[in-house]
Amino acid sequence: MKRIFKFSCLALLLAAVFAGCIAGWVRPGLLRGTPNDGHQLGGDLMPEIPGNTLEAFEAAITKLESRPKYLYSECDIRETKDNQLVVFHDWDIRGVPNTDRNRESLGEDVGKQPVCELTLEQLQGLELEGGCRIPTLEEVLQKAIELKPAKPLLLEVKYLHSKAAGQQLIQSAKQFRSAGQACELEIHFLAFIRNINRSFPNPEQWLEECSKNGFRVYQAFRPKTEEYDLCETWN
Repeated sequence: MKRIFKFSCLALLLAAVFAGCIAGWVRPGLLRGTPNDGHQLGGDLMPEIPGNTLEAFEAAITKLESRPKYLYSECDIRETKDNQLVVFHDWDIRGVPNTDRNRESLGEDVGKQPVCELTLEQLQGLELEGGCRIPTLEEVLQKAIELKPAKPLLLEVKYLHSKAAGQQLIQSAKQFRSAGQACELEIHFLAFIRNINRSFPNPEQWLEECSKNGFRVYQAFRPKTEEYDLCETWN
């Protein structure tokens, strides 16, 4: 009986460790650094609102930004088939509701279709939970100007497949910063090194352009310090 009890305790302990590891991947930063309540524009803490949407951003600035663990607002940038920048986390759209409207929008079943193989019109025709939709980068930046967040906005580069998109990303950020000068809006970039490598054929040139325009490119899941600014440390 004691042996069975010890085995049960060990099994429970292993299950708890495993669950913690899974949580660390699902809730970014939990095991690999300080969690940020502003991840996916606050969508992590508001399950009723899809992350990376204008609705999530507005709710987060209203309800969450005052929290100490709301370090910055973060959103994910991907390029569409027709070279537009949208805010969406996943590589493909398998997580989008498989509704009649969405199937009609794509003309086929909603499944494992990469964002980079869909046009802006197709993506914005999709309906997310609660009637939300996938926003463009410009729409998120415009919403930030309206909301006047007190904490920085970081744009995470997920995947870009054209040189024009990299330039567009910097240009949009410059315009946003200029438009938001009156309320001192701060904006920088965020990325995994592997995403920089696959998004830019010449990463050094893109990072130099960021630095020249006063933007930092921080490593994901690292402290937002000069030590982890890829513009300063890339080699």
